[in-house]
Amino acid sequence: MKFGDPRIWISGISIAVVAGFVAMDSGRTSPGPLASPHAQHPELAGAEGCAGCHGGGGRSLVDACCDCHESIDADVRTGSGLHGAALELGMEDCAACHSEHLGAEFELAGTRAFELAGFERESFDHGHVPFELIGAHEVLDCRDCHSAAQTPVLAEGQARFGGLDQTCASCHEDPHEGTFARG
Repeated sequence: MKFGDPRIWISGISIAVVAGFVAMDSGRTSPGPLASPHAQHPELAGAEGCAGCHGGGGRSLVDACCDCHESIDADVRTGSGLHGAALELGMEDCAACHSEHLGAEFELAGTRAFELAGFERESFDHGHVPFELIGAHEVLDCRDCHSAAQTPVLAEGQARFGGLDQTCASCHEDPHEGTFARG
């Protein structure tokens, strides 16, 4: 092969173009900005924070999520609640419903997350959780019971939907003053 052979020139230019793209991309540490619930944690910022959410070293994405989200971990382990129901439907990866790297304004637990899990947020079937809506409860808006339903970024330890006390007296005045125990 001669140095003037066009194949050598095309190969050389191709290598240079690919190397240029690699060099331009090497400074990028993330496929996009984190959603605001995760962006508020400095330990998740930058390339060092990737393993905090994505796992690594034998830990999966689900393991990493459950390390921080303990109540969801409990639902997954016991097969209860929304996340236990989603697991029964074959949703075994948090990222299948909760997209990340779409910026601060993206709702991780918004309508889209429910749709991806196979549920409709505004008419969620409470038969999947241990509090079936019957009687007057059927017509309530989500926010009537779940005050944080529309809160974009929750405070540390605050639950959007779970964690409510399901006794009548948790929402209603107890006319029996605790004399009737619910079994």
